[in-house]
Amino acid sequence: MGVGIIGNSAAEALRQFKYTGPRVRYSAPVISREDLRLIGQLSTVGFAFVLAIVIGFGGGYLLDEWLGSTPWLSFLGFFLGLAAGILNVYRIMRLAQKK
Repeated sequence: MGVGIIGNSAAEALRQFKYTGPRVRYSAPVISREDLRLIGQLSTVGFAFVLAIVIGFGGGYLLDEWLGSTPWLSFLGFFLGLAAGILNVYRIMRLAQKK
């Protein structure tokens, strides 16, 4: 019989040791369907903001190309998209505060 990494007496002591302290049970937090919906809405804030700006600028750019008024409608479309993005963020955050 070999001694192993730890001596026989220490190995025997570890086999006989029983932990008698408090047992703590951990459970995952319960997330309601409404909370998941709110998380989904808040996760799209940045995407909605950028998308509004891109659509506004893209629309202005296309109108500029069609009418030959470069770059004025691109600027106007950008700022309208920026305003729409800010309005989207405001609406989503107001909705989040209500819940």
